[in-house]
Amino acid sequence: MDLIKEIELILGQVAPTGEVWIGDDCALVGYESGQTLITCDQFVQGVHFDITIATLCDIGFKASTTAISDIAAMGGVPLYMLVGLVAPRGVDIVSLYSGIKKASDLYGVPVVGGDLSEANPVAPLTIITITVIGTSHLNSLDLEHYGLVDPPRPVLRSGASHDDYIFVTGTLGGAAAGLRYLNDKLNKSAAIKFESATKPQEKESECPIIVERFLRPLARIEHGKVARLSGATAMIDISDGFAIDMHRIANASQVGFEIDELPICKGAVIQDCLGGGDDYELIFTAPNRRLVEANFAKKGLEVYLVGRCKSAKGGFFRDGTVVESVGWQHSF
Repeated sequence: MDLIKEIELILGQVAPTGEVWIGDDCALVGYESGQTLITCDQFVQGVHFDITIATLCDIGFKASTTAISDIAAMGGVPLYMLVGLVAPRGVDIVSLYSGIKKASDLYGVPVVGGDLSEANPVAPLTIITITVIGTSHLNSLDLEHYGLVDPPRPVLRSGASHDDYIFVTGTLGGAAAGLRYLNDKLNKSAAIKFESATKPQEKESECPIIVERFLRPLARIEHGKVARLSGATAMIDISDGFAIDMHRIANASQVGFEIDELPICKGAVIQDCLGGGDDYELIFTAPNRRLVEANFAKKGLEVYLVGRCKSAKGGFFRDGTVVESVGWQHSF
């Protein structure tokens, strides 16, 4: 069977009338009015993932989540995905696409096209490129619920002001702790099977939540929308570590910050929160603490107040300790 056709069968998607998805030179799509949001993420073997500790299904899911998370970080709505894949012969592409399909179904973001290429046999790396197209459009019911007539602009990194409060959308450090757990405890000759490893009847000590946080992080789409509708002034997803990503907001906004306390995932330590990365929770700033907390509570969503922006540059903990800009950085 033609591989493109096999992928179509795996995804099991039918394009609406008037749209063209997988199978042509370009995808032809239509969506509601609003600013278009476009992002592209690459997932490279040996840099972003290790096939000895994660299945290709896990990898496909996580690659999709990391790209979709960028749309969430602007308070937008993801609409479509494109998948580019470079893979050597013998790679289980069906398993990889089954993970992409799981993410596609979870977030309601169909795969409408992409590209496939065989890897160079001299350097047979698997490289996954996910492009996500989204919109800033929010429906009228959302706006009415928050007492708004017009939707706020998408949230950039550069809008924070001194005295804005700093929030995160969940506990931190779980992914870094999960990676450490997998490297320390699992036999690296066999990939972990996520579905069987997380059965409810297994003891928590045998399958800690940190494993799930690393293998299957979640894009906080609804959290991003609520933050935007609650007056968020700056926002970013935590891909490289809280510290470095908080510094990115501060630098783009020309403010400093002071951190009171970070919510640490069970099984993690503070160093995992600051520099571990891969959490994909959102950091955002906003001037009205009560409004943020009330709106998140109404939606039943987690949010943690962790600090405040300051006029003086630099990042500090409440005790005066410097928040170093630690986290993942490519060494080009």
